[in-house]
Formats: sequence, C-alpha cells, structure tokens
Amino acid sequence: MCFVILKESPLREMLHTRPTAFKSQSHIFSHNFYYIKKIYLYNIMPLLCLHFRNNNPNVAVETSGFAKQKLRMSAISLPIQKLTLVGYAVNLSKHASASASAVQIPDHIIVEVDGITNGGVNVLSPPKSSAEPEAYLQTHGIPLPLSDSLSTIQMGMNPLDFVINKRLDREIKIHIRKYDTNNNIVDMTTHNTAGGVVSCDHVLLYFSYEFVGNF
Repeated sequence: MCFVILKESPLREMLHTRPTAFKSQSHIFSHNFYYIKKIYLYNIMPLLCLHFRNNNPNVAVETSGFAKQKLRMSAISLPIQKLTLVGYAVNLSKHASASASAVQIPDHIIVEVDGITNGGVNVLSPPKSSAEPEAYLQTHGIPLPLSDSLSTIQMGMNPLDFVINKRLDREIKIHIRKYDTNNNIVDMTTHNTAGGVVSCDHVLLYFSYEFVGNF
C-alpha cells in the first residue's frame, strides 16, 4: 500500500526538518490506516457530482414538473459514510429580447435531494411577512446563493458535511425551488420570457465523500 504526503501536511514538514522524529513514527504506517488519515496523510477523496438539466421542451412556456428530476449514477450504488459539499455551479438563461435591467435573478435557489437533505439540513426561516409574523415556510433544502449574473460558480467552499452512513441508491430525485415575489417556496422556473423571467438550465453539485468497506 502506498501513501502520499500532502504538500501542506505537518508530516511533510517533519520529514524535511526532523527526519529522526519522522523515522520514530514510521511504525504507524504499517499498523493503522485510520490513524494515518488523522495525521494528515493524503487519502484519495472520490467525487460525486449531481447534475440537474432543464428538459423543458418549450422554454417559452412554464410546464409543471420540470424543476423535479430523477438522476441516475454511473455506479450501481455507493456506500457512503459522509458527503462533503465542496462546490456548485448554476447556469440560468434569459430570453433573447429581455433587457439586462429586466432580468429577474433570484438571490438564491433551494435544492432538495432525496436521501441527502431530508432532515440533514435544517433551515431557520424568517416569517413570510411582517403582516404574518407567525407564518413560517419550512424547508430541508440546501440554500445556494446566486450571483447577479446568469452563471454562478462556487468552488473551494468551507466544507458542508452530510452524514449518510448507508448505500446511496443509483437513482436520486432532485428538486430545484426558489422564493417567489410573495415569499412562497415554489418550483424554480424552467422557462424564460421577454419580461425578464429566467430559466434554470443546469445545477451541478460537487461532493467529496468518505466510505469504509461496502456495508
């Protein structure tokens, strides 16, 4: 079994500055891989990417149901202990005749993923309005902030961890939602109009994950 020391790891520094101390710790390598991870040796982290694509055949007309989609993995299933969201990308599109000033880009979208966000994400939401101080809309979706442009790419995030401890099924359902102008949670639009409504064309979520065995 071969291990690679991270460029930034304390062990790499110790190897160069205190080779005797490093040698005294060499027995660790043959005894406990889990402990090795604890002392910053490089453990390859595989990638899980969830890709939502807008399949609305007529982007000029809003059609119910296109904000929900069933995704299918290339693997049959994955034994996962912990998922870590490390980045995301969201691509919107506007109508060709919509002026830049008329484009209505939500400040964020809400992404619900079966088996991942159910109960694992708890959002403390504000009241719907000052006129309805006890009206709260609850969601377990991941809120993803959007930029002012049609394309948002956020990588190198401070990790957001989701404890899974099970095999993820090959097919996973994803639901893209947003707040409308009345502060209701509704499906994200999959059409665009000359009036400035944008369509959500792609959402990509990038996760690294940990697993032990195949449970």
